[in-house]
Amino acid sequence: TLTTDATTLDFVGAGVVASGTGATKTITIAGGSAAFAGARVYNNANISLNGAADTTLTYNSERYDTDAYHSTSSNTSRLTVPTGKGGYYHIGAAVSLTTGTGEPSYVQIKLNGMTSIAVATVFNNGSFEAASVSCDYALADADYVEFLVYVQNGSKNAISAANYSPEFWLH
Repeated sequence: TLTTDATTLDFVGAGVVASGTGATKTITIAGGSAAFAGARVYNNANISLNGAADTTLTYNSERYDTDAYHSTSSNTSRLTVPTGKGGYYHIGAAVSLTTGTGEPSYVQIKLNGMTSIAVATVFNNGSFEAASVSCDYALADADYVEFLVYVQNGSKNAISAANYSPEFWLH
C-alpha cells in the first residue's frame, strides 16, 4: 500500500501499466527475469582428429536448442546467435580423447571462424585425456562459435563418444 498526498505519480519505463478507478490504482511493472535461451549439442560417434592441426568438431545431436542456435544438417560445427538474441553468453565445451603419445594438445573456442576467445591446454597422462573450456562473451546477432581440438602428434587420437564428450553449449 502506498499512501501519498500527491495528486500525480509518474512511473516511467517500458512495461509500466496503471489500472483501476477512483482512489485505488494498481501499478504493474513488467519484467523480472528473461526466458532461458541457448543450446547444448553433442556428437554420438567418434571423430577422427588431424595430427598437428586444428580439428573443428561437428555435432549431429542436440540435448536442447531453444531458438535454432544449431543445425544438424548444415554448418553442424556452429552455434549461431539467432536474430534478436544478441547479448552476453556463457559458452563452453568438453571432450575426452583416446590416448596418444603423451604430447600436449589444446582445445579452443573460436568466434566467427577467426578469433580465439578461450583456450585450454591438455596433457596426456598415458591413459586418458579430457578437457573443458568455457568463457563469458558478448555475442551479436549472427555471430557463431565453434569448438576446436589440436593434437600435437600424428597418432590416431579420436574423440571418445560418451554422455559428456564431445559436448558444446551456450546460454
